[in-house]
Amino acid sequence: GGNVAMDAARCAKRLGGDVHIVYRRDTFRACKAMTDLLSKYSNIKIHFKSIVKELSAIDGKFNHLTIQDLKYT
Repeated sequence: GGNVAMDAARCAKRLGGDVHIVYRRDTFRACKAMTDLLSKYSNIKIHFKSIVKELSAIDGKFNHLTIQDLKYT
């Protein structure tokens, strides 16, 4: 949720595909400039008040992510 996490997401987006930030809180601790920058990227998806419920891979390649929304549980 801090600046380092935001910068890592920005770097990961360059690899292609979607980047999902799953964060338990409802706001980031990162500076406003960094969060504003991330909101401009269409391939970065932010999931506030959520946790990773399931993550799986086939032959070492990521293929499935299940996110649980904590707002409704």
